[in-house]
Amino acid sequence: MGAACRPAYQMRRLFPEHFQSGPFDWTVTPFHSLKTVFSGGFAPERVLLPQYIKFLPAHKVVCDYSGLQFAHALAKEKLRPFRKGLLAHNPNPSAELLNSEIYLNAIGRFRHTYTKFDGLCQENRRMVFIRWIGSGLYTKPDQKGPGKSMVESIIEDDNIFMLESLLSDKYPELDFRIYYIQSIYKEQVESGKKLVLSISHSSERLSTLVILEENPENYNGDDKAWQAAALEIRKQMDF
Repeated sequence: MGAACRPAYQMRRLFPEHFQSGPFDWTVTPFHSLKTVFSGGFAPERVLLPQYIKFLPAHKVVCDYSGLQFAHALAKEKLRPFRKGLLAHNPNPSAELLNSEIYLNAIGRFRHTYTKFDGLCQENRRMVFIRWIGSGLYTKPDQKGPGKSMVESIIEDDNIFMLESLLSDKYPELDFRIYYIQSIYKEQVESGKKLVLSISHSSERLSTLVILEENPENYNGDDKAWQAAALEIRKQMDF
């Protein structure tokens, strides 16, 4: 469940037998996006319609309806053929972009993964949701100053209890647990050998794990720290 792509990469690697790709895996997902998606009346077919496409600085694409930033499906590298004169000076998507394979694939992937996610949640099964909330510092390789990092800026209104309520209201029969994973980096604290610094349980459905990561060299994160978190989740969930 976001807030960025790191948990999708790590959970797919660490839980290959259980991982299910979802609509938030490769997007930047502010908490208000989760509120929109899990509220009554959400229409997945409206996501990324032309009237909702918004271009941010550095050629980032956000869907104004859902609030999701499509950091992979519509990454700036993929937009390069459409960039000149289209994104920087024109707030509206061009016909070339709307007819392009990358745009049609982005829409198709979101609709497919949302339909799959919604179907799984309506089945009689146990689901584990992971949301990474970073630490506010050093959450991307080029973040070295005191300003807000990408993850810090998108989790300001995160509310773990509200997320539980949203899921309970939308899927009243679903057996689920939410793990919030917070990263602390070794440059920020006196580091020891312990990779999972703390585990707290707010309720039977809510847990927070604080992990100690090496200062990341890329967006994937510290494999050893995430592996330690995965072991704790396996123990608690008995799988």
